[in-house]
Amino acid sequence: RDFIRRNDVQKDVAYYVTDRSGTDWYVLLYGSFRTLGAAKRAVAELPAPIKANQPFPRSFGSVQKTIRGE
Repeated sequence: RDFIRRNDVQKDVAYYVTDRSGTDWYVLLYGSFRTLGAAKRAVAELPAPIKANQPFPRSFGSVQKTIRGE
């Protein structure tokens, strides 16, 4: 939530926590896009401080699998 506030994220977002190498890893989900191309364009338009975290498009299915621990 602090990251969202610090970066003045104006879009509807969600996040979940998963484990990465034994450490909590917070994943921010930013928007819903009809196509992979639309998602990639949205990444390209993000402010530099957010792009510095190397965001990448994911399908809902892959997010759901991660949350379920698959």
